[in-house]
Amino acid sequence: MQKTKSTQSGFSELIRAYKNYSNFLENEVASNKELDQLMNDAYIFKRHLVYGKIGFLGSSFKYDYANDSTKISDRFKTREFQGFRIELGYTLQSNRYNYFGVNLSLNSTNNIDNLKSTTFKLETIDSSITSGNFSTSEEIKALSGSYDRFLRYDISLDYVRLLPLKNHSIKYSDNDKLLLSLNPYLLHKIYSDSDTLKPNTSLGFGVYAFNRENGSIMGGLFLQADDLFDVNTDESRSLSKKMVFGVVFKAAIKSFDPAK
Repeated sequence: MQKTKSTQSGFSELIRAYKNYSNFLENEVASNKELDQLMNDAYIFKRHLVYGKIGFLGSSFKYDYANDSTKISDRFKTREFQGFRIELGYTLQSNRYNYFGVNLSLNSTNNIDNLKSTTFKLETIDSSITSGNFSTSEEIKALSGSYDRFLRYDISLDYVRLLPLKNHSIKYSDNDKLLLSLNPYLLHKIYSDSDTLKPNTSLGFGVYAFNRENGSIMGGLFLQADDLFDVNTDESRSLSKKMVFGVVFKAAIKSFDPAK
């Protein structure tokens, strides 16, 4: 019963907003500020999206076992990895300009990004040449460190605010084809069966150029602080040492069009 009253109240407010906007047009009140406010009230709506994704990934790399073996084949071996990602998310669009999102994912992955890459040079001396040292060389590039594979659970919260670059009113005009997207986000990672990593949190902020016509990100920049509380480091780091800077290129996003 309470839900029915709340819904009726919401519809009443929406109808009242449109009536005010209609009266405004009939009276031809020449006030851009008042027009913006009336249209903002009239466009109070919410749109919901629930989505799911599944994907598979694989990698192959040369790994240094660092076992002091005298044979190359025993020390350096190729490791294969196959993993997956299952994702479930929810996005709320509010008042055209605002997007609130929550995302949960299960990842079968590894810590290959934390391994150290080293290039080794193997020289072979040809003893058949007696007038000097004659040798051939071969380079071997391998990853070293404590290799770990595990399940990782990701929980992310984010907010997106779209801003017209040319027209700062509430109403989108035909010239507002390019929008500015501001995107703060929070990511928490939980590990299962990992010997090297503990649960940690990342905090970030992105600025992107958003094309309203085809619903795509044209490009942008982001700044992210990884392992915010230093749970996976031996010592406390300054904020500047936690920061990661990145560039984003065009990617299709057709779930929502703020113009509709």
